[in-house]
Amino acid sequence: MRPAWPHHPELLTIMAGCSAVLVDGTFWTHDEMQREGLSKKSALDMGHLPQSGPGASSNSTSLLGTVRKILIHINNTNPMLVDDSPGARLAHRPWHRGRFDGMDIAF
Repeated sequence: MRPAWPHHPELLTIMAGCSAVLVDGTFWTHDEMQREGLSKKSALDMGHLPQSGPGASSNSTSLLGTVRKILIHINNTNPMLVDDSPGARLAHRPWHRGRFDGMDIAF
């Protein structure tokens, strides 16, 4: 498994100084595409940090405190899109508030 954000203190320092960060929400689990029979590659093989499990981006983002975190690029296989799933409950945590399809972000 590739290292998650906590193993990159310089990146965490930069991210902690931001008003918002965009977080890859493509996959819920490392083996999501494999379990669905859609790919032989894992999330990590494709360069995506899953939202759950060891080294999950959802665990790493908690290190950023009050920085606003916005999930983007949620894959249609991600159970986060299924109402009342563990993934959906994670997506509705306060640090993910305010994101929606078609959202504009002003700089």
